[in-house]
Amino acid sequence: MNSKRLKEGLKSFYKEREVTKEFFGPHSFTPGLKPTYWSSSYPTLLYSLIGILDELSTEDKSSWLTFLQKGQNKKTGFFNEPINSDNQPSGETHRAEDILWHGATFIIGAMHVLGGKPIHPFSIISKYKKPGKMEEWLEGLDWTNPWKAGNWTYDMGCILGSDYEITGDNKNLKAINEYFYWHDSNTDNESGWWNPTGEAPLYMQQFGGYHSLMVYWMFGREVPDPEKMIMSSLSLQAENGSYMEHGCCGDMDVIDTVVSLSKQYDICHKEVKVSVEKFYPYLMKLWDNNGGFMGLPNALHIDLGWKLHEGNVGKADSCSTYFRTYTLSLVDEILELDWLFDINWKHMDGFAHGRRPDKLL
Repeated sequence: MNSKRLKEGLKSFYKEREVTKEFFGPHSFTPGLKPTYWSSSYPTLLYSLIGILDELSTEDKSSWLTFLQKGQNKKTGFFNEPINSDNQPSGETHRAEDILWHGATFIIGAMHVLGGKPIHPFSIISKYKKPGKMEEWLEGLDWTNPWKAGNWTYDMGCILGSDYEITGDNKNLKAINEYFYWHDSNTDNESGWWNPTGEAPLYMQQFGGYHSLMVYWMFGREVPDPEKMIMSSLSLQAENGSYMEHGCCGDMDVIDTVVSLSKQYDICHKEVKVSVEKFYPYLMKLWDNNGGFMGLPNALHIDLGWKLHEGNVGKADSCSTYFRTYTLSLVDEILELDWLFDINWKHMDGFAHGRRPDKLL
C-alpha cells in the first residue's frame, strides 16, 4: 500500500456511488440504492480529511453545499430523507427518528467542511431548551443500553451547537450547561463512562460514551475521567487487534478516545502505543482491493438498520470507508507511518462527527 493507491482507491470508491455525473452532488450508500443526504455527506467528509476537497473549485464546493442545504426541512430543521414504509429501519433498536437525528450530524459536518452551515434553525429541539428539560430528557433515556443513549446525547449536543451558530439563542447555552452538569455528575467510578443503571457491559459504555466525549470537545469542556476512559477502552482489545469486533464504529470509538485523550492530557502514552501497534495490521486487512474499507470481514454494514444504508457482505461500504480512513489518520498520529508521509490529515472542528480536542487541531 502507498498513499497514492489509498487516495485513488477512496476516490474511485465514492465515484461509483455518484448518482449524477457531477462530482459534487447526490451519492448513494451502495450503487443501485436511492441517494440520501446522509450518504452524500460521507464523501465530503472523507475528501476533506485526506485533502481532495481542497482540489475542488469554489463553484463546485458551493454547488455541493447548495444541494445539501436544499434538503433541509424548514419546519423541523432536519433533512428530507427518502424514508418510507418500504425502507424503515429493521429491528427493535432504531426508528426513523434516529435516522433524522443522527444523519443530520453528518450532514452538518459536510456543510461545515464545504464552508457553510444549515439555513434553517432546528426548531425540533425547542422543548429541550426550557429550564430542567435537558436533565429530565437525559434521565429518561434508556441507560440499560448506553450505546444507543450515547448516540442520542451526541446528536443533541451537536444539534444544539449547530442551532446556536444559526440563531445565537442563549437558551442553547443554558441547555448545554445542564447537559454537562448531568454528565459530569454521572460518570461510572470504574470505567469513567456513563452507566447510570450500573448494569451495562463495558463495550456499550465505551461505544456510547465516545459520542458524548465528542460533545465535550465541541464545547471545549474538560473531560471528567480521561485516564479511566483510556484504560477501560484499551481493555476491550481482542487477540486479533480489534476492539470486540464490533466493526468500524467500535474500532473508531476506541482509537479516537485513547489517541485523543492521551495527547490532550499527556497520559498513558506507552499503553496507547502498544494497543495501536496491535490494531494497525488488523485495520489494513480490511482494505478492499477495489477501493475503500469494509466494516468486518464477511459481513455487511448497515447504518441504524436503514435499508438505504446497507452495504454488501464482505465488501467496502460508505460508512466503514470514512470511519476506517479516519481511524487510520489517528493510527498515523501514533506510529508516524512512512507510507502516509505526503497526506496532510485535516481534522474536524465545529459541531460534527470526528471532532477533535482544540489542543490537537
